[in-house]
Parts: sequence; structure tokens; C-alpha cells
Amino acid sequence: MATKKESTKKPDNGDGSTPEPVLASPEVPAATEAAITPATPGIFDSNPLRALAQARQIIEYLNELIKPRMREFVGWAGGAPYPTHKWWGAMGAPLGCFARTVNSERVGDYCDRDGQPARAYRATVEVWHVPGDRVVTRAVMICAEDEETKKKDGTITTKRNLPDHSLESWAQTRGMSKAFRMGFPFMPLLAGLQPLSYEEAESVVHVMEGPPEIELEAVPDDIKEMMRELGVDARGKARAKLYAFMKQDGTLNLDGARRHFSAQIDQRIENGGE
Repeated sequence: MATKKESTKKPDNGDGSTPEPVLASPEVPAATEAAITPATPGIFDSNPLRALAQARQIIEYLNELIKPRMREFVGWAGGAPYPTHKWWGAMGAPLGCFARTVNSERVGDYCDRDGQPARAYRATVEVWHVPGDRVVTRAVMICAEDEETKKKDGTITTKRNLPDHSLESWAQTRGMSKAFRMGFPFMPLLAGLQPLSYEEAESVVHVMEGPPEIELEAVPDDIKEMMRELGVDARGKARAKLYAFMKQDGTLNLDGARRHFSAQIDQRIENGGE
């Protein structure tokens, strides 16, 4: 019985040229997809490569968004940058994830290091995925008045002078940061930050400080000249402007600063020097 021969004719575009191959999306093994989907279903794509691309896109946009106010979103402790509760909130919003306090109460049997009764508050906070109408993570955190924080200058402070509502608020803020960290620990790493939240680091690292000081003497002369042309010649004012271009590792984004100041000068020229 004769068998049918397979066609050896190559596909073409009608003009003799060979069409470009169509690249398929990376295949995700069923076991892998099943393993990653239950953690945060519906928040990121079930394909890990596309999920990573989504996460990186959010972080890149967030980094640009917070540049002018980085000191509010990133806290420094022990020489390292940590995400604050504001950073976690800004990160979660585009994902449809928001924090909500489930319970907040005073701890009745809390004692300080000397065994004396002290004020402390415990808060339970959830990260809620609004589009999916479900809880992503839940955390329980405490804030006590006897906690010690060592400042950069070596002084040690406690929270004994804070009123009750401030201690309670601190516990809720820590709970929010912890809940987000439990659900999205990889996000601050993509941003070049420590995975531990700043509010947690305060009670663990114990050394609170601001970002590294900007040494104006080390700023390139061309940037200084552009700043002077824009009227930013006072040292404090110059530092405030340059903080907007400080990267997460404490170094300055000099190329970004050059583009920014150059654009401002061009705009001033277009406006007739105003």
C-alpha cells in the first residue's frame, strides 16, 4: 500500500521570503504553576516570568514616583535602607492590596525589663486584596513604651513620653508593614532595599539614622554650575535638591540630576528667562 509523502515545500510570505518564527510564551510546568498560584492568587500572573516582569515594572515606576520624597518612603538603620509603611502602601495600591486593622488592644500583663508593669499595645493587621475580596496575609505586632532606640549621635530614647493612642498607632503601623512584608518580601529586594520593614528594624537594629550626608564638594562642577544658574546656591537648599536623586544605596544618580537641571534651564530659556 502506497504511503503519502510529506510535503517538503517551505512556508513563505507569498514573495518567496521565509516568515519570521512566532515565539511562544515560556511554558510553565504544571507543578510550578500550582505551587506559586495559591500564595497570592490573582495578584500576579501565574507565569513566573511574566509575574517577575510585572513586579519589576511596578518597582521601577515606584522608584521614579518617590524620588522627590525618598526620605519619607525609605528609612535608614544601621547604615542600610529599609522600606517604611508608606513605601509598602504605595507598592500595594497598584496591586489592589490595602491594609486594614482587625484588632487593636492594650496588653494587660506586659512588663518592662525590670519586671515593672508597662504600657504596650498589640495590633492585628491584614493585607486585603480588594479585587479578589480576600485576605492575603495577616500579622500581629506589639509596641511598648520601654523600647529603646539608639540615635545616630549615640543618644538612647524610649517611648515612655508617648500617649496611649500613639503607642497603639505604632503597633498598627508595624502590623501593616509586617503583613505586607510577609506577602511581598521580594518587592523591596527588587528596589535595592532590605526586606525587613523600617518599623520592625527600629526594634531590632536599634540604630536609627537618616540617609548618608551629601558631600557637596564631591558633586561634579557641571552640576554645581547648573544649580547656580537656577538659583540653587545655598548649601542647605542644594542638598535638598540633590536628595531627590539619591539612589537606594545612598549614591547620587548624577546622570538623572544632569538631565533634570538641564531640562529646567531649557524651560527657563523658553519662558524668556523667568
